[in-house]
Amino acid sequence: MKKISYIIVGLVFVLTSCVDDYLDARPDALLDGPGAFISTTGDEVVATDTDDDTFTYVPNGGTAVVEISVVDAPGLIDSVSVSLSNIQRPEDWGTIAIEGFEQIRGQEKGTFTVVYTAPLLDIASSFNVAVENIVITVRDIQSKPKSVDLTVDSFKTQLSQGSDCFANIDLVGFYNAVSNGFNSVTAADYSDLEADIEIYMLKAHRNNPGWLRLSDGSFGLYGLQGGNNNFINFEVCGTQVVNANEEFEDGYSGTIDDATGVITIVWSNAAGDTGTTVLTPVKE
Repeated sequence: MKKISYIIVGLVFVLTSCVDDYLDARPDALLDGPGAFISTTGDEVVATDTDDDTFTYVPNGGTAVVEISVVDAPGLIDSVSVSLSNIQRPEDWGTIAIEGFEQIRGQEKGTFTVVYTAPLLDIASSFNVAVENIVITVRDIQSKPKSVDLTVDSFKTQLSQGSDCFANIDLVGFYNAVSNGFNSVTAADYSDLEADIEIYMLKAHRNNPGWLRLSDGSFGLYGLQGGNNNFINFEVCGTQVVNANEEFEDGYSGTIDDATGVITIVWSNAAGDTGTTVLTPVKE
């Protein structure tokens, strides 16, 4: 009987020792990696061109502020790195600054920002267009760090027809136009002239949120005169319509209501036509 007891005790001792050795040799299980999401604020305007390519447009020398919210990092936030994807000349296409990260290092959650400053393109280099994908990597502090990659797609920077300014909002879309003015063909005033108008962007015309294209610069007047509408480009800055090209050059001005998207344009052309046009966005 004693012999059996000794065997049982010995076996328990051996098993206990093996478990202790296993626990000593086995590291703690890794926790889940960081969870995060991003949002952008700043000078940027997100818009889609006629090729259905969507870009985050940043004006010449402007900034885009990317806010990164880390919502769950059980392994504790430790480091961040940011890279630009332009493989041709990345040093030419803007700079990156990280703000507020030190305040959340070692925490399970928190918010910091990445500020992208677009390059300054002069008139000579205005045919260059910078397109960047920005990759932000947040790592935790575990023995084998886990990370999350956040990609901000298609930052696009270009000089806006000699200007450093874009509209505050995306103006691409369809509008109902109502115009009142003077018809040089009939030498008479016209009123309540309605037209369906599209504002869009063509790569061939190097359009962007500061240099947009109109499906009819006369807002229906040319059709009333028996002619064809004229596709033109027009320039905007913030809440202002600044100018247009072709026969409307130096004859376009107006305002943009950022809250409603309504655009009011006072215009004239080389032939002597004039108009005050209110463009109201068509609800989808």
